Amino acid sequence: MSNYQRILLVTDPSCRPTPALYRAKALAKACGASLHLVVFDHVEAISALTVFNKDAGTLAREGYLAKKREQLAGLAHQLSGQGVQTSHDLVWSQHPHVSIREYVEDIAIDLVVKDLKVESQLKCALIGPTDWHLVRECSKPVMLVKDDAPPLPKKMLAAVALEPVGEDDMTRDDRVIRLASELAMICAAELDLVHACDILAGYELMQEYPWDSDIAAALQKKRSQDFDDLAGRHQVPGRHRHFLLGPTVQRVEDFVRENEIDTLVIGRSEGYAFPWLGSFAETLLSQPACSILTLGANAP
Repeated sequence: MSNYQRILLVTDPSCRPTPALYRAKALAKACGASLHLVVFDHVEAISALTVFNKDAGTLAREGYLAKKREQLAGLAHQLSGQGVQTSHDLVWSQHPHVSIREYVEDIAIDLVVKDLKVESQLKCALIGPTDWHLVRECSKPVMLVKDDAPPLPKKMLAAVALEPVGEDDMTRDDRVIRLASELAMICAAELDLVHACDILAGYELMQEYPWDSDIAAALQKKRSQDFDDLAGRHQVPGRHRHFLLGPTVQRVEDFVRENEIDTLVIGRSEGYAFPWLGSFAETLLSQPACSILTLGANAP
C-alpha cells in the first residue's frame, strides 16, 4: 500500500488548472489517495479598506470569499467527477507559508503539492523565497511543481549529501532514496542517484594546514566509496549511480538539464557540510531546473 493516503494541493487562488493540480490529480489516481484542495488567499486592498472602515472591509472580504468558495467548490466537483475523492477549504492568509505549515500540523496529510513560484530578486533578498520557507518549515514532504512539468514524473533524480552515519540505522540520505523510490514506483518513473563532490568546499578554512593532491584524492576516494555503499544498500544499479566532481549546485543543475530530469528529490540539512536547505535550495528555487520534492521535517 502506498504511503500517500491524502494529498494536500495548495490551489492557485484563481482556481484554474495549473501544473500542480494536474500533478496532484495524477498522483491521487496513481496511488488511490484522496485530494484536499486548499486556497490560501489574501487581497491587500481589502485589508487596507478594513483599517479605515471595518464594516466595509468585512463586507468586501465576505463577498470575495463567498465567490472564491463557489469557484473552489466547482473545481472540487470537477475532480470528483474524474474519479478523485476530493475535499476543499479556503483560508484567508497574508503569510501563506506560515498558514500552510500550521494547516498541515492540524490535519492528516501525507504530501503537500504546490506550484513552484519564482519570486523577485528583491523579495528573495529581504525575506527569502516563499517556497523556500515552506520546504524548510513544513513537517510533511513538499512537492513543488514547475510550469512545464508532466502530470506524473518520468525521469527522477535523488540527490544525496553523504552525511555521516551515526547510531541511527536510517540516515537522511536513506530517507531521500526511500521517498524517491516510492514515488518512482508509483509513477513507473526512471530513477537515478547522484552525489556532487566538491572537495575544495571550505578549503579557505584549511589554508593554514597542509593540503595537496594526495589528500584531495584520498577524500575523493572515501566519498566515492561512501556513495557506492549507500547505493548498494538500496540496490541502485550501477548505470543509475552518478558520482560527480565540482561545485554542488552547478553540477546537479547541469545533470538535471543534460539528462532532462523532471523531478529532483532532496533532503534537509541540520548543520552537515552539504547545505541542502541553505544556499543549495535557495538557488534551486530561484532558478528552478525542474520540479522539486523535499523531505518533511518529521520524516520517519
